[in-house]
Amino acid sequence: MMNWEMMAALIPSALVVLASHVKLQSELTRIKTRLEYLEQERSEMKTMLVDLCQMVNEIKLILAKNQM
Repeated sequence: MMNWEMMAALIPSALVVLASHVKLQSELTRIKTRLEYLEQERSEMKTMLVDLCQMVNEIKLILAKNQM
């Protein structure tokens, strides 16, 4: 059986491990949330670029027709 001094020495270490785990989980959650936001933003940018390319192509067609 563990004596009292040994338990008293291990408790702070266990608390440090627990606090580190909680901090890492919190940081991981924050990073996952940020990643999801960035992926969504990237998807929106792709959509806007596709729309922009279509508009530029339409302008090119109009200009080409007017030069004939």
